[in-house]
Amino acid sequence: MPSIYAHYTFGEMMKQNFPSDIKKRIDLHKDLFEIGLHGPDLFFYYYAPLKNRVSQTGYRMHDVSAAPFFRRAKDVILSGSTVPEKNAGLAYILGFLCHFTLDSVCHSYIEKKLTTDPVTHSDIETNFDRYLLLKQHRRPLHAKVTSHLRTSQESAKVIRTFFPTLSVRQVESSISSMIWYNDLFTTSDRLIRSLVKAALHATFTYKSLGGLLMNETDNPLCTDSNLRLDKLMEASVPLCLSLTSNYLGFLHKGIPLSPYFRHTFGPKPGWREIPVLSPKEESSYQPDREELSQ
Repeated sequence: MPSIYAHYTFGEMMKQNFPSDIKKRIDLHKDLFEIGLHGPDLFFYYYAPLKNRVSQTGYRMHDVSAAPFFRRAKDVILSGSTVPEKNAGLAYILGFLCHFTLDSVCHSYIEKKLTTDPVTHSDIETNFDRYLLLKQHRRPLHAKVTSHLRTSQESAKVIRTFFPTLSVRQVESSISSMIWYNDLFTTSDRLIRSLVKAALHATFTYKSLGGLLMNETDNPLCTDSNLRLDKLMEASVPLCLSLTSNYLGFLHKGIPLSPYFRHTFGPKPGWREIPVLSPKEESSYQPDREELSQ
């Protein structure tokens, strides 16, 4: 269950940068685009933290090339019986593509940082969410990070067409659970926070899941990663524009899918070469093209 606010923020950045015709398509089915921004992470929340077939759908997708999914998505979109159905599927996939872009750019750095500092993946991503909230003049633990998400059977039916092994009810439950868990882990209620911590300790999951609980104060071990991820997010915008243009050409004109889609949602093969710097060094560092495209 990774952070949620960074993907929402990136989606907002992309909406500001997309051409007007793409914005119009998104606006027609905004709820689907917003859910799509969370990619396969949506399914992590289904009966979490228990291992089950639905949650494993999300975990498996993270570890394999994205290309087969986006190729199948083309067939699903074009099989819509009406123009509104096609547009609904496309809005979801455009959000999904935003998720893929940001994950594929950022996870290599995160993987490297895990080898240099005593932090977890969740620590890094949750602290970055907190950093973004402050940057946008919002109060961590008081801002509702799920306010962009809506649960509906109509949206679940569209999403289910891309995941035929799941039921509409399972998809709808995944959306509801994503909202519930993220609201829980970002609550300002001290009693609830204490109960969550106690439950995590009692189930021996605090080490793996404790980082999801957003803190009132910044984790100094994540100061450098906040700066790097902010830069990587900015640098992901032109890449996402390029991949979106390519995908629309693939969808409507039959041009080849970009080789970039061969990547997974996780770290790229060259992640060990990415530098992890001190906050002072990070303040003047700029990711190069190799770091972004590896």
